[in-house]
Amino acid sequence: MKTVRLLTAAFLLWTVPAFSQGEVNRIYDATDLMENTDVAKSMEVFGRALSSYSQNYLTNYELGYAYYLQEDYTRAGRIFSRLSRDMSVDDRLYQVWGNSYAERGNDKKAEKIYLRGLKAFPHSGALHMELGTLAFKAKRYDEALMYYERGIELDPSYPNNYWRAAGIYLSSPESVWGMIYGEIYMNMVCNGEQNLEVSRMLAEAYDSNIWLERDDKEQLLIYISFSKNNTIWYDDNLKVMRFPYGVAVYEPTLGEAVVKVGLPPFSTDELCRIRELFVDEYYSEPNDYGYVYPNLLFDRQREIRQAGHMEAYNRWILRGGDPEAFAEWCADHNEQWRAFVEWFNSHEMTVDEDHNFRSWQYTAKLPD
Repeated sequence: MKTVRLLTAAFLLWTVPAFSQGEVNRIYDATDLMENTDVAKSMEVFGRALSSYSQNYLTNYELGYAYYLQEDYTRAGRIFSRLSRDMSVDDRLYQVWGNSYAERGNDKKAEKIYLRGLKAFPHSGALHMELGTLAFKAKRYDEALMYYERGIELDPSYPNNYWRAAGIYLSSPESVWGMIYGEIYMNMVCNGEQNLEVSRMLAEAYDSNIWLERDDKEQLLIYISFSKNNTIWYDDNLKVMRFPYGVAVYEPTLGEAVVKVGLPPFSTDELCRIRELFVDEYYSEPNDYGYVYPNLLFDRQREIRQAGHMEAYNRWILRGGDPEAFAEWCADHNEQWRAFVEWFNSHEMTVDEDHNFRSWQYTAKLPD
């Protein structure tokens, strides 16, 4: 179970005003050492700080986290257990405390700790993610999705639930939601192994869900299948019929783009063009799905297209399908790539309580 680094040196510095400047520098240095993987040295420094300030919550937390990184889960757990009674406790402690048991194979104890943390911090995206991951390990995939998507609803700015949910959906008949969650995650976490993994999954999803066949009359038929849900429901609030998003909105819009480009399988150049046309179709009359089915991700794509960076963005999104070809494209289009990176870094996608996406916002059934 992978754990994200949770505390930064700057945060520690802001929260230890009672320390002398020398002690502040010592804690700052210890955190830097830990972030640079010199964990054993950082533990020595934290130990010296605690000899003078043994009740400081954050220093104790960092020491416990250092034991965790050293895979001394028993000592880490003892520290976290003691700190759980501190007034300064937050959801991150319950996350790593539970992880210290999960790493030892004691998933039941880990689950109890995550649930205990969730009672204290019901909006924690991290704790929902950890509970979902325990369910995923036990092959309870519907339960895992419930936790991941509840985490997305309650804590939309926490990215790992998007990544986890995308992985399940992209391996299911309802891959439409994985396409959206995965790309949102890539915009939230712009580098790293997980970003590249999602990129690869998105590229593969286009290949596997758009294909060509011949019927019994030898006619060529293009199939697009990102969803199997064909349930129509009545929206009591808006007094209108609601059609299944994947089958009635996403796939037809994608189909309009596909037929303008050609026959699958598609090259990266063709997929980039399809994605550009998809955005145009989504916001065009007479459907104007951008109004009827507002979507955080497609609003982001339209913003990028209007800024003139859609080709570079699409190649970055799809680079996992052929990393070498992407590197060659960047080398051949250096100015175009640098301009996109500069724009992208100065125009972050806003994901918060007012700007978010959940799969069930277009469906009749809310998650349990």
